[in-house]
Amino acid sequence: MINFMNTIHGCAKTYQYFLALCLTVIFVASCSQPVRRDGEKKVEALPNNMDGMPDIKKRLWIFEPKAPAVIPEGIQFQKIKNKLHGLLLNEFPKEPSPYLVQGLEDIEVFKSSGLESMADAKGISKALKGSDITGFVFSQITQIEVKVDAKTKEGLLRKKVHTLQMTFHVELHDVGGARKVAERDFIENYSETRSEVLGLTDSESIPDPDSRMIELFPALVTKVRNWAQAFAPKLAWYGRVLRVDGGRIFLSAGKTSGLLVGDVLKVLESPKDVIDPQTGIFMGLAPGRMKGTVKIVQYFGADGAIAILQSGGNISPDDRVELY
Repeated sequence: MINFMNTIHGCAKTYQYFLALCLTVIFVASCSQPVRRDGEKKVEALPNNMDGMPDIKKRLWIFEPKAPAVIPEGIQFQKIKNKLHGLLLNEFPKEPSPYLVQGLEDIEVFKSSGLESMADAKGISKALKGSDITGFVFSQITQIEVKVDAKTKEGLLRKKVHTLQMTFHVELHDVGGARKVAERDFIENYSETRSEVLGLTDSESIPDPDSRMIELFPALVTKVRNWAQAFAPKLAWYGRVLRVDGGRIFLSAGKTSGLLVGDVLKVLESPKDVIDPQTGIFMGLAPGRMKGTVKIVQYFGADGAIAILQSGGNISPDDRVELY
């Protein structure tokens, strides 16, 4: 009987050891699992239901706003265009943001190519195919309307309401698909009431209308940025191979773009133009042949990364990299 009880006690202890061993193995295995990229860091929720937006930032080319068909007297469009363009360039990459904007080196390259004078969206997509630009923004002040309405008249004084209304048209285009992703008109209004002496200070225009328009810009560009964020997932992300030095592959995107050390990217040849053989019309860009995969091992510069080859080969400068 005693031997029997000892046997049972021994089995119970063996079971406890076995259970503890199993729990230890499960714990170690769970700790050793690689951390998925999605769990590496959290992105603050963005406007327009942007929860779940990928961490990788898309690089945009933001063209200078175009002029309306009619510019009211007293408005210097060059002045307000430069101010509005500068605010757009500063606003789009503000954190948290899914976008970066073109750098100074890009501006010089594309100015020399005559890109700014091109009006055709597909032609611009074709010209941008070898760059890091994944989308571009067209904008135009389509209308500026200045009005003056007499409100009240009291003796020699008359109150007037001066109003200025601006309509701003914005388009977001995808380079890879050579297509328009979204467009919208934004309408901004300014008004002021002024008292004037009849016959002496009778004015039919807003004093200094340029400054009044510029006052509308900060709120406007914030609205444009928030609107454009919702369409970031519709733009593809890619970067370029800058240089191959022995076993090191230098890439044009790094920490600022949202790439992480350990990320694996696929390397493809530069995209190819697709032309309709019957009409000769440019239809879009076809992905190049896949050459292999690379793994990021460290960063360099303001927004660059160094990778090593994981599979394939024959990697060369200007090849495209995409998320694997």
